Amino acid sequence: MYRIFIICLAFLVLVACATEPGIPEFQGETEPVVKTERLLASPPKDWQLIYQLNSGDVRLSDFIPPNETEKEWQTKLSFEAHTQLVDSDPISIIMGEIKSKNEMCTHIDHFNLFSGFENNYPTSVRLIQCGENAHSQLGEISLIKAIQGNDSFYIVRFVKNVPAFQKGEAEFTNEEVANWSSFLKRVSLCDDDDTDHKCPSPEPVEP
Repeated sequence: MYRIFIICLAFLVLVACATEPGIPEFQGETEPVVKTERLLASPPKDWQLIYQLNSGDVRLSDFIPPNETEKEWQTKLSFEAHTQLVDSDPISIIMGEIKSKNEMCTHIDHFNLFSGFENNYPTSVRLIQCGENAHSQLGEISLIKAIQGNDSFYIVRFVKNVPAFQKGEAEFTNEEVANWSSFLKRVSLCDDDDTDHKCPSPEPVEP
């Protein structure tokens, strides 16, 4: 429990101190030109796209580190946009996912890291630990950010497969969770046509 407290404290410090502007919009953006809401997000440098879906109602892009493979990945980053979930509350969506995981995991621990507003959009971030997934026989560590937009509902998630573990004994480092948290802090939603959700100004180009 002390370890989880340290992780949560590190995340709160990152939230308070982060000053980096939003990062570029994630790949797979196919919204009509009339829609100006944008998720400012992109994968870390050199991460590879392994799956992409655009069904109209759902857009999804999955990325893994450059040294991992599509069939045997350990860490995955996903960007999702759901037009049919725009009336959903971020906390309710994440709790629904936790309920589903409860049905396939030996045990679940989850910790709210942030729930509030970012750029005036309802937002929630939660750390989830699954002791052993019945399908993969592996443990899972997830860090999820959910944002309720006006055009779509957005979910950004890191998932790491780890050896199955007992309650409170997951194999992951504070540094890794801090890095994920810092990345998710830079993910933001904005809309230049809405004064309540303005996009950050581009940084000046050095001569």
